[in-house]
Amino acid sequence: MAFSSRHIFSDVRGAFPCEALALLSPNSVTQNFPRSVRAARSSWSRSSFKRSRNRSQADFVASTARSGDKPTVRDSNEDRALADVILDAADDREEVVDRPPKAPERDFTGTAYVPVYVMLPLGVIDMECELVDPDGLLDQLKILKSVDVDGVMVDCWWGIVEAAAPQAYNWKGYRKLFQMVRDLKLKLQVVMSFHECGGNVGDDVHIPLPSWVTEIGKMNPDIFFTDRDGRRNSECLTWGIDKERVLRGRTAVE
Repeated sequence: MAFSSRHIFSDVRGAFPCEALALLSPNSVTQNFPRSVRAARSSWSRSSFKRSRNRSQADFVASTARSGDKPTVRDSNEDRALADVILDAADDREEVVDRPPKAPERDFTGTAYVPVYVMLPLGVIDMECELVDPDGLLDQLKILKSVDVDGVMVDCWWGIVEAAAPQAYNWKGYRKLFQMVRDLKLKLQVVMSFHECGGNVGDDVHIPLPSWVTEIGKMNPDIFFTDRDGRRNSECLTWGIDKERVLRGRTAVE
């Protein structure tokens, strides 16, 4: 029966160093394959294999003599060639094990373009609706422009724009910001924020609801979200007043 190198290597890869070379001959593989070798799963290094290669012939002859089998005589050049093949295979196996898995490449060719917007800091405009640091903001916008960002996103806070009185609007800081973005030919996304900002642990920006809304809430706390236990959340108006004219003659939506 003919054996390929694949069959030999798959059977002897777990063998002990002294026994591995004894199993390389096709005759010895078919006639003298010890059960202990088939069950062995011991790892061995290239250096230990070299040290044991010179003793393999004597070990094999001794083991076959004890079992009564006739030892197979092989040419030394054949042993050396097959041993070198096994050593090379062992090196290849170690290289595969030690090499980290390569991440698959992701090719986005032909996919739809995804615009990128960068969120501006929450405190870019103060409670007086003024830009906090116009020069620093302009430098940051120029940097974003230089790296081909499509645009920026900013919150437009109800507590800033209509802070003092109903329908008394102040857009001054936002107008300056929008003009800076336009001059740099960046795009703009505006989020209309009708809730309170900050007031929690770690927050460094606090933008409350308009003061006149807070005064209404003191007299009518039902304008705020309320759970089953009666606990109020004064950070946001409840959906229950979307159509109720409880805000100085206006509904929450208005």
